[in-house]
Amino acid sequence: MEKYLKKYVGKEYFVREYNDKISIAGDFPDEYTESKYTKSLRGAFAKAKANASQIIGELISCAQNRRWIENKKTKHQKDGIGMTYVLL
Repeated sequence: MEKYLKKYVGKEYFVREYNDKISIAGDFPDEYTESKYTKSLRGAFAKAKANASQIIGELISCAQNRRWIENKKTKHQKDGIGMTYVLL
């Protein structure tokens, strides 16, 4: 799946509700497939996340519930502004 997700790197999408531009960083494929959360998924939840990887652009464009979440982990210190969208 990580190889498939590399096609999104460098692309930009707009969140319709807020007209925010989201740029997909180079670490996206690894973050999507190797996060602690992803590794804990089993069965239908793992399959749902794999299926969602095919519509990343659509999920971003219809994202809602924008909120500020401070990146507290040191690995995020180099990342963007720390804005997180919660997809509903």
